[in-house]
Amino acid sequence: MGMAELYNFSGGTLDWFRYQLENNIHQHLENVILLTHQPFRCRIGVPDWYFCFSKHDKSILRAMMERAASRHPKGLDLFWGQWAGHQHRWFNGTSFDEKAFQGFRQWENSAVKGDVFDSKMASSFTIFTFDEGSIVGIEKFWSENGVWKSERGT
Repeated sequence: MGMAELYNFSGGTLDWFRYQLENNIHQHLENVILLTHQPFRCRIGVPDWYFCFSKHDKSILRAMMERAASRHPKGLDLFWGQWAGHQHRWFNGTSFDEKAFQGFRQWENSAVKGDVFDSKMASSFTIFTFDEGSIVGIEKFWSENGVWKSERGT
């Protein structure tokens, strides 16, 4: 199945992520962006537990980020959000419904084998532009019938 897995065992991904949050969130850090294959928020009609992260897994991850944010001057604003894929769609929205995480974005890059909503698309990628540690631009690129197209956003 296509669901995400935290790999919560000794030496697994969850241990690695916890270590990074506890040891590499320094006071001078401006932004943290999570790069994951599966997103947190699935598209409408697709159950999170089946194709994304389960509610339980998301709760664990939010609690870990809240602990890290409590030790940083920017608080939860330190976490820009998540850059993901897996669902074969472009998406620029929020990852979570919880009020404390309303600023936590979810950017999804559509997949190389096509977009669920645009059958003409064949490949895609995104370029994030940073200035002094902050994201100042997002540009997405995709190919349709062999022609590259792009669109800027923030």
